[in-house]
Amino acid sequence: MSSSRKRGSTESEEVLSICRLEAYPIVGVNACEREQTQLVRFDISMRRTTNVDASTPLFPFRDISQELLKAINQTSYLTLEALVSFTADTITSLTNGLDSVTVCGGKPDALAVAEAAEVKITRQLKDFVKKSPIP
Repeated sequence: MSSSRKRGSTESEEVLSICRLEAYPIVGVNACEREQTQLVRFDISMRRTTNVDASTPLFPFRDISQELLKAINQTSYLTLEALVSFTADTITSLTNGLDSVTVCGGKPDALAVAEAAEVKITRQLKDFVKKSPIP
């Protein structure tokens, strides 16, 4: 975890990270990929602005990681892009006060000639704000 403070401000930006989180969802378009779960590794970076003067509650890394793994391991997506987007959406629903979340998800066993097939996305909180239906 790192923190940076803006000069003359009582606000601080924190970067909270979960590195190399391993999950086993079903992901892929090929028939053989849909038969069993596959290892997907996630690197997650969350940004939040906190007030330096107030006592900021500790970030519940363990609870977030456990709930996130439970959600991911129950999924079945055709593309890694959809799984990574789902992961970002799930993080925003599990946490309060995040300004943005960046999720990088990789399938290390997908390619023989590369370390992993990876997708990286950044979402702002406003990307997931639910809009009221049009009357």
